[in-house]
Amino acid sequence: MRRLGLRISERMAGWIQFFPEDGLLGTQIQYQNKYPFDFTIHAYTTKFFQYPFLLKFKGVAKFPGLPLKEETSFDQRSVPIHGSMEISLKGVAYKIYADQSLFGSWSLVGKKVYKYFPFSYQTFRHSLIFLAADIKHENKTIAKSETKYLLPLWHFPFGLRLTFEAWGHRPQGYLASRLYQIALFLFPDHKELGAKDQLIKSIEGQLAFGPYFVYMLLYWDVNFIRLLSRLIFFKSLGKLTPAEGQRLLEVIKGNALLKLIFMPLTVTILYPLFAQPKYLEQKGQNIITPPKVIEHEPWMAQSFAPCVQDGATIDADCVVIGSGAGGAAFAYEMAKQGKAVVILEEGHYFKRQDLKGLAAEMMRKLYQNSGIQFSLSNSALWIPTGKCVGGTTFINSGTCIRTPKEVLDRWKNQLGLDLSLDKYFPLVEDMMGGAPPVPSTIQGGIARVFAKGLKGSPYSFGPLRRAEIGCDGQSYCISGCPTGAKRSTAVSFIPEALKRNAFLFSHMRAKKILFENKKAVGVKACVPGFGDEFSVNIKAKLVVLAAGTFGTPQILYRSGIHKSNKHIGRHLTIHPALTAGGIFSEIVREKFFVPQSLGVFGIEKGDYVLEGYTLPVDVIGAAMGQWGNDLSELMSQVNYFTNFSVMLKDQSEGRLILTPWGEIPAYHVNQELIKNALHGLNMIGEIFFKAGARKVYMPIQNNEVINSMEELHRILKSSIHAGRLVISAHHPLGTCRMAENEKKGVVGGDGEMFGINNLVIADGSTIPGPLGVNPQVTIMANALRMAELWSQRI
Repeated sequence: MRRLGLRISERMAGWIQFFPEDGLLGTQIQYQNKYPFDFTIHAYTTKFFQYPFLLKFKGVAKFPGLPLKEETSFDQRSVPIHGSMEISLKGVAYKIYADQSLFGSWSLVGKKVYKYFPFSYQTFRHSLIFLAADIKHENKTIAKSETKYLLPLWHFPFGLRLTFEAWGHRPQGYLASRLYQIALFLFPDHKELGAKDQLIKSIEGQLAFGPYFVYMLLYWDVNFIRLLSRLIFFKSLGKLTPAEGQRLLEVIKGNALLKLIFMPLTVTILYPLFAQPKYLEQKGQNIITPPKVIEHEPWMAQSFAPCVQDGATIDADCVVIGSGAGGAAFAYEMAKQGKAVVILEEGHYFKRQDLKGLAAEMMRKLYQNSGIQFSLSNSALWIPTGKCVGGTTFINSGTCIRTPKEVLDRWKNQLGLDLSLDKYFPLVEDMMGGAPPVPSTIQGGIARVFAKGLKGSPYSFGPLRRAEIGCDGQSYCISGCPTGAKRSTAVSFIPEALKRNAFLFSHMRAKKILFENKKAVGVKACVPGFGDEFSVNIKAKLVVLAAGTFGTPQILYRSGIHKSNKHIGRHLTIHPALTAGGIFSEIVREKFFVPQSLGVFGIEKGDYVLEGYTLPVDVIGAAMGQWGNDLSELMSQVNYFTNFSVMLKDQSEGRLILTPWGEIPAYHVNQELIKNALHGLNMIGEIFFKAGARKVYMPIQNNEVINSMEELHRILKSSIHAGRLVISAHHPLGTCRMAENEKKGVVGGDGEMFGINNLVIADGSTIPGPLGVNPQVTIMANALRMAELWSQRI
């Protein structure tokens, strides 16, 4: 019988300072500097009444941003640790051991002694929450550290929880095991994926990085499903037969609201469930082996890891917050003009050795909120954005389309903006490798489908232009290009800026903008999740805010100026997209292809466009909305499956709800958008059926599988509520829009914020309204235009 025990979860975060030791690290570490260091432990005991408490623990120590060898991967910065801690009224004694790390095995031995007498609150508090310790390697002290106890928000209150012995050191283990029980019914062919414990650990990995509120949502969803099992079958979830499990899923699928509520749960299960390389290889998916040695990049000497600054000040001509499409282009142009530029990026600078391709793992590393970023909406609406050097350009499809002339004309007529971008489009495209069209050899099987499905129609299809040099169709655009062929700003504008002596500080969050007399004079930045000892002030003649459509208004909120203009956080457009798939009688999936390779031309009205994104095998299970036997059938024929997307012109505007805990997007899907979505999906369905599809999968709850053209047309004529649509959106814009005056927008034509001098916004948030096309070229061209103006002013 399993015993109940007590788990204490703790996170200690602070600094580590290495001592000189020839040959130990072989890195660029400066021994006088202190670098961020943290460790999370999960201690467990079944002996409740033993005193003092002796707890054994397991955990992970992390060295974020430590300047290690060029070939060091992101994963190598996380080191498994184990040990024990003894808790008494006198204090806490630690013994921490790491068996494998970048510098061999090491141990950290230290203790906290509570200082009661003479009593001082400050002294007692410091002794309670701080731990000073030495790190030893082969009995020799190689570093010293000081860390501070931080509340582990994923276990409230105070990291204490009762749990069973089997999950003593696995904080997500118990919930993962419950999700696995649901996984057995979601994908009846689960044995093809791997052993039980392997799959549970995959789900654990997904849970470990999600926000706490998502963890709690999943927890209550699981309990509700367990309650349904009791009410319907008078059995616990774990004792249901496969047939009963399928009936339970049918109950949930039969109610659109229930299915909408449980969508985060099923996505959380299915993404890691299918992230099994052996299974994917059997299904024909290209499996990446990251290189162990990468090319030397001299410009990386201008990219700095965070170290203790203690409020130090750096002087620059220009500080740029964000390294995505707008920030990187602006920083490049300013550096080219000889200005001293500092770039701040909250995320990591990922390189080829970090990129493994599998969506579940890479989303946790590259995406904001680990990819769990939904909107408050009357529909299921997912809006992913990037959090890494390169921003969303690192995880987009690379499609390059110039701003349509009619869009520029609309901005001029409605907002008084006369933006001339024609001069800058060639400059952007040159940096994007010339933005060549996708070659026929890597367009994928979808090209054969369109050749048949559009035959005899007034429409045509053709390759999209993309930011790439030497793409060979690895198919992992949204997980970070493993060859560096896709020209994200991380491999284009940022290196070119660094070569011109710009400075990049990764792992640094812009905490707030500094002002003097309504003039921006700098930025206070810090390492996320650490204390003030890592804060630094960058004083600059020009502050450029380019943290993205979501991030920029949130920084204005943290800076206390979000109420200075009523348009901040308003006018959100997202370019909604819906994906339909089809099963064909011939193999249409290839191993090497460009996911977003083609577009359909000749659609006159302009309320939607067809731009495909062929899903990798490991994404299909979560993206297509199939459960149970239907999902098993789909995955058994996955090589006969392909998909395409309809991208919709926004018919309404959303907004951001700004809070101390982050921004929350809110967007209402109206009837006009639904009508256009159905027309676009109907067009894809017709193309698929004319090309020989045996069945078509739709992102419409309760109409997921369509078996004929007649059934497809009936859906188009039916009344469908927004809650039945499954929507994704990859191009959020407009929350600090550009206009001729503050009555219409937040910034003027030169990007300067109304009412605040020398504060420029240069990202997608300034784009005033929907483009109807992929926005990165527009954002980059506009940023280059503004940077050219400002380089002459400072």
